[in-house]
Amino acid sequence: NRLLADAQHHDRETTQLGNDISQLHLRLKLATEAAKIGVWDLYVPENKLIWNKQMYELYDIREEDFPGADEAWQNSLHPDDKQRSTAEFEKALHGEKPYDTDFRIVLTNGEVRHIKTNALAIRDADGKPLRMTGINYDITERKQHEAALRLAKDAAEAASAAKSEFLAN
Repeated sequence: NRLLADAQHHDRETTQLGNDISQLHLRLKLATEAAKIGVWDLYVPENKLIWNKQMYELYDIREEDFPGADEAWQNSLHPDDKQRSTAEFEKALHGEKPYDTDFRIVLTNGEVRHIKTNALAIRDADGKPLRMTGINYDITERKQHEAALRLAKDAAEAASAAKSEFLAN
């Protein structure tokens, strides 16, 4: 009788844990979709890269065309950002620095997007990287606004300098 009661209690706990996990998954899915945040997992020993739906949208890659490896990211990187971005990723993977950076990607249609990324590496007891999990999101609009503000500031400073020079003469 006691054994049956313990088994039923265990079943209820297992069911509750399953419900809790389902709720957490649903919340994460809602948050990432609403905020357009891509989530990725790199399984280092296998060089297996897994993307959520938003990652495919960010990189404008169809899921069936995705090679499922680090090369998908490497192939999308803007040529001027490739060396720096790859070095930053490697440093983060090996625990030398946090992975918190941005870079540009080039879509198949030639469009350039600015991507912000953050990630954490999971290591074994010897410190060897096993997995890296991260997020990507599009900051292109923010970068465009920053560039426009810089141009406006430079123009205002040039106008102010010209005015001062004019008044001095």
